[in-house]
Amino acid sequence: MERLTEAGDGLAGRASAPTPGEGKTIREALAVFPDGLGMIDGTERRIQRPQDPKAQRQHSSGRRQTHTRKAIIAVDHKERIRGVSPAAPGSQSDFSRTVESGIIRQIPESISVMGDAGFDGLQNDYPDRSMATPHQARRNPPLLPDPKRANPEWASMRMGVEHTIRWLKRFRILSSVFRHLLALYDTVFLAVVGIVNFRMDRRCRKVESVASSVLPPQGVERPPDGKSYCAKSLFCPRASWS
Repeated sequence: MERLTEAGDGLAGRASAPTPGEGKTIREALAVFPDGLGMIDGTERRIQRPQDPKAQRQHSSGRRQTHTRKAIIAVDHKERIRGVSPAAPGSQSDFSRTVESGIIRQIPESISVMGDAGFDGLQNDYPDRSMATPHQARRNPPLLPDPKRANPEWASMRMGVEHTIRWLKRFRILSSVFRHLLALYDTVFLAVVGIVNFRMDRRCRKVESVASSVLPPQGVERPPDGKSYCAKSLFCPRASWS
């Protein structure tokens, strides 16, 4: 956490905010904030087809070819969920749901945020934040070889949020058709998030206990990264998920 504080001090002392459209590459973002990395992504959940035609159109997801509810989650570099947006109809894109929900504002400014291709252009809405998205091919100019080689590296770095979504979808209530009142959707989603975070914390404690049993010999300093394998409070207080 001391290094995170130092990163925040460096951000506060920056000469000027980047202009709209200016972004950082993955390496540039990690060079500025090596310990502050967050990932965002959207997850959809099938619902029963609404009876109202207007509600049907709102919840119709072109990607899933069905009716869904969508939420955006933010996870830290330890794959722990630190923020959840209110759910919205599945016809809304990940980009617009992120902007309207304001989930980016829940993440400290010292944290670099990574998103997939659906978040391309998000740095224009948050010019004062460090945002990382994959390189996109344009009609003019086309995607060059170097950005093409960088995209697989970027994809491997943001796999943490995909792993977290997989943990969420292991619960049937978030993987099968949601047959309850839509007013209960956010409550159910947050309940599953709390269980997933609890299991991740328990897994981190197990890893930490195993690591403590193989401490280096006396007189040899333990590396800084070995102090803790579980980020206790990176985005928001742990009590908020209780």
